[in-house]
Amino acid sequence: ATRVNLMCGSLFEHIMRCCEAPDPTLQVYGFQVLEAWFNRAKHFLTGKGGDEGLLAELRVALVPALDKTTELVLKSWEQPLKSLGRLLPAVFTKATELTLLATSSGSRGGGGGGQAP
Repeated sequence: ATRVNLMCGSLFEHIMRCCEAPDPTLQVYGFQVLEAWFNRAKHFLTGKGGDEGLLAELRVALVPALDKTTELVLKSWEQPLKSLGRLLPAVFTKATELTLLATSSGSRGGGGGGQAP
C-alpha cells in the first residue's frame, strides 16, 4: 500500500503556492510557514525512534521539495519587500541544512560520538 506523505505532498504544495502568490502579504506569510515547515521536517529527520521506513520515505520525498524551495528562494531573492528580504536568508540557510540532513547516509542526529542507542 502506498502511503500519502503530507509533509511533502499537499501541505508542501499549498505552502509553495502561498510563497509564489502575487499578493506580497501572502508571500511573506507563505515564507514564514515554509520556515516552520523546515523546522518540523528537521525535527523528523533528527528525532529519536520512529519508523525507519517512514524516515527513508521522507528523505526521498524531501530532496525534490528542497530543490523546488531553493529555486524559489533564489528567484525571490530580489523582492522589494523588506520583510521578505529578511526572511529569505533564513529560509535559504534552513533549506541548505535540511538538504544536508536529507541526503546524509541515513544517520539521525548528526553524530552521537559513537554512543550506543
